[in-house]
Amino acid sequence: MVIDDDEIDQMLYARVAAASGIVRPLLQFSLAAEAMQYFRQTNAQPVDLIALDINMPMMSGYDFLDAATTEFGDQFAKAVFVMLTTEISPEEFVRAQSFAIVKGFARKPITIETLRSWSGAATF
Repeated sequence: MVIDDDEIDQMLYARVAAASGIVRPLLQFSLAAEAMQYFRQTNAQPVDLIALDINMPMMSGYDFLDAATTEFGDQFAKAVFVMLTTEISPEEFVRAQSFAIVKGFARKPITIETLRSWSGAATF
């Protein structure tokens, strides 16, 4: 799953995911609130990895993490989160580490090599 408000990045994610042969299916959401609605569905498919943009309108990536872990608890924490950002500051790194479910960072744009490294469980 990718949660990112940038349309161009979303198109790139779809291309990279298709070319990698690793990701099937790729769930894409432009707003964190849309992803929250997805997880509220009783028939929502399990998600192995969530690439989450930090800076989004209305609900940031961190706001999403707060809301999702509060609402869904341990069941939700089975997904591996990778925070997406254009710049990784020391503050962002520390804040991300405060969430046990966040396993790493990735600079935008992602590449096939990035996806392959995630398939082996991304870590800080």
